[in-house]
Amino acid sequence: MRFTPRGEWILIAATLLAALGWLASKHIVTTFPAVPFIGWRFLCAGLLLFPLCRHAIFRASKIQVIKTLGLGSILGFGLLVWVGAIIDSNSIGEGAFIASLSLLLVPLLAWLLFKEPPQKQFWFSAPIALCGLIALTANNDFSLDSHQLRFLAAAAVLSFHFTLNQRATIHLPSLASVSLQLIAVGIVGLAVAIYQGEMSLLNSGGGYQVWLWFTTSVMLATALRYWCQTSGQGKLNPTIAAAIMLLEPIWTLLFSVVLLNEQLSLTQLLGCSLILTSLLAYLLRPKIINLS
Repeated sequence: MRFTPRGEWILIAATLLAALGWLASKHIVTTFPAVPFIGWRFLCAGLLLFPLCRHAIFRASKIQVIKTLGLGSILGFGLLVWVGAIIDSNSIGEGAFIASLSLLLVPLLAWLLFKEPPQKQFWFSAPIALCGLIALTANNDFSLDSHQLRFLAAAAVLSFHFTLNQRATIHLPSLASVSLQLIAVGIVGLAVAIYQGEMSLLNSGGGYQVWLWFTTSVMLATALRYWCQTSGQGKLNPTIAAAIMLLEPIWTLLFSVVLLNEQLSLTQLLGCSLILTSLLAYLLRPKIINLS
């Protein structure tokens, strides 16, 4: 009998690989310049996925390809903000929970841009998330640090990308869209790196360990992660898939504590817990109401 992994397990694997990406990025940006790292990482990952979906891409119209690359460019700018936050942050676990707020920002942006009012559960969940953010700032006189602001800004750009991605009538297979968007992220990163005059990673040093982390970030944390995510989401109800993706900040927090020896205060743990609660409430509250 042939073993076929269920969508849940594939998506759980994607969340583990995504958390590995946080860990790898934190290791790499201590040695490599961050902007070309993002450029080369995502360009290489997109090219690795390209052979798996090349026929769909070659059949696509020019407009479809241009729209997809445009969406990838927005994702690229969001990831450049994100990697800047990783450089400044002393807790990638906390950062992962702040970045996960992009899920709650999507309905807010849809309301502002497309006049689509949020569903009722948003108004229930948003105050909980706000309390979580306040708890995360308790150690800094209740003001956001620069890295927290950057993670929040990255979440806003990523939610903008997701909002447009939902509404784009491109009709490309998911993996083809992912490959093109990752390539676009790489092009944006390398273009910014050229503008800043820091294109090359080759002179960065760091020894074989850093190059091992770089290879891991390209092959596992980006190419394989997005393949798993695309495959898993295609097999599951969107709400269940989104709930499983909330494992990413949890794995990231565990990795940061166990492998990076990062420490979180009780108020930071409370803040992360409240953010997770708000996201679960936003995703699952309608199902709970339907069951009652």
